[in-house]
Amino acid sequence: MRVVFIVIAVVWGLSYFYRLNAQVKFNRLNVEEFQKAIAKDGVQVLDVRTDQEYKNGHIASAINMDVLSNITFKQQIEALDKTKPLYVYCRSGKRSLMALRILQKKGFVSIWDLKGGYQEWEKTHKN
Repeated sequence: MRVVFIVIAVVWGLSYFYRLNAQVKFNRLNVEEFQKAIAKDGVQVLDVRTDQEYKNGHIASAINMDVLSNITFKQQIEALDKTKPLYVYCRSGKRSLMALRILQKKGFVSIWDLKGGYQEWEKTHKN
């Protein structure tokens, strides 16, 4: 019985991650695409990492809202404009997927994710 429960839990977890990933996959941009997109007027850039990560370096136009502070994050995103494009990133791309899911549930429709997160951004923007 215990083995069956573990197998079901693993299958459910994998299917949940697959559905979440598939749900936002079409919204992922590489660094070059992301950089071009955020250079446009009227867009919002959201860094969903911790405050300390943000202080250690971030994309110039980004505002910081930590997705791991779930209740605070949900309150903070209410200040964002749902009618404007929203570009989201984290360190590697995992937390931003969580953020995209929350943002979609809150009614944001034009949201884009930086594939590979800030780590990828840094690789192409080092002097």
